[in-house]
Amino acid sequence: MVANNNPGTERQAGFAVLESLRYRDFRILWIGLLCGNVAMVFDFYTQPWYIVQSVQSNQNLMLGLLGLGRGVAMLIASMYGSALADRWDRRYLLLLTQGAAIAVKLLLSALIIFGSPELWQVLPLMFLALASPAIDQPVRQALATELVPRQSIPNAMALLMVAQMGAFVLVAPIVGSLIDHVGTGTTFAISLVGHVGSLGSLMFIHYRSLPGHGETASAFRGVREGLRYVSGQTGILWIIVLTVVTGSTGGPLISTLAASWMRNVLGVSSTGYTLMAWLWAISATVTALLLSSIGNVPVKGRLLLLSALGFGLSVILYAFSRSLVLTSISWVINGAMFTAANTTSLTIVQTLTANEYRARVMALVNLRFPAAQAAALPLGLAADAAGLTTVVPVMAIICSVLVILMAAAIPTLRRLDQIEAEAGDAQKTDVATKTPP
Repeated sequence: MVANNNPGTERQAGFAVLESLRYRDFRILWIGLLCGNVAMVFDFYTQPWYIVQSVQSNQNLMLGLLGLGRGVAMLIASMYGSALADRWDRRYLLLLTQGAAIAVKLLLSALIIFGSPELWQVLPLMFLALASPAIDQPVRQALATELVPRQSIPNAMALLMVAQMGAFVLVAPIVGSLIDHVGTGTTFAISLVGHVGSLGSLMFIHYRSLPGHGETASAFRGVREGLRYVSGQTGILWIIVLTVVTGSTGGPLISTLAASWMRNVLGVSSTGYTLMAWLWAISATVTALLLSSIGNVPVKGRLLLLSALGFGLSVILYAFSRSLVLTSISWVINGAMFTAANTTSLTIVQTLTANEYRARVMALVNLRFPAAQAAALPLGLAADAAGLTTVVPVMAIICSVLVILMAAAIPTLRRLDQIEAEAGDAQKTDVATKTPP
């Protein structure tokens, strides 16, 4: 069943930046994503800070273990969840993931508030807490393309990034203050508000996604079909490789290991740590808004390569800085480059992907997140052995060098603009041949 989602019945948006919000169901999906991301931001900062406070020795190793567990949980959940999303009603699957997230978060916060749990008791729940958004994100991205016309997809992808980054802007400073004043257990409990808001918003979406592709196939077979599809699409494949490379080499330095860096190298509190993240989020949100106002940029492939390189260079600045001012500048640049790379990669891939594979392909594009989490374990081990101030600069340089080498050695990455234009023309021709006079 498809709802009447005609923007002609809606109030017209005043600015191009809000173009996709003219569509009712996309607008509700966007609000739910913002709520769900609020809960994710709580997890993102509260979990590593809980480790730093609870563990006296081998902190980097424990942070790496946290990252590995979260990464594996996110990988498994996103791959199998996206396979189900290409067979089931995508809205129904989102309802299930948010309900499961609420149950996990209730148990985690209760354990910390009312007891003194061992680390091994809370780590599995922390892993599962990140599994929910790992399913949620590619499913929402796939569903979003069904709620707006093709020409609005770049704007829709940018607005989804605005919701993701905007949650960091709204919540990051609050998380640090809550940890300092009420503790990590209560902070986890407060984050339930985001999951409840996301679950409630889904009740109001009229659209029902029933792809009907592979309904009798197993989820495992669905994953294999998605991997086989991507392996035959070189443009999509190399975008995924590029994002995984930057995510696994530079991502852990800014995400999982940043709590240890901020506390032990720069000497800041949890409030200072989340304030730094707030600057990152403001930059990321402004960049997403700028991209959403521009719309369908014809040079997204070049923008992707330049922003990936900018991401690596910003990590180098962060790794060699011992000044809070320079570190803040590096995080502002990093937030802008991360968002530009993420938005352009999502938009290009949406154009190149057939709808029946879209959720699975989106899960693969989002592999940068589990890759960044999982890579934290070997980097944490190396940091405990050689020192954090040695490992972070080395990995920052490796990140930038790999981006340069890939751009120079892989013609497909340099031809992304042409590949996307050809795919767009083919889709227009296909629609024209199927449209009755």
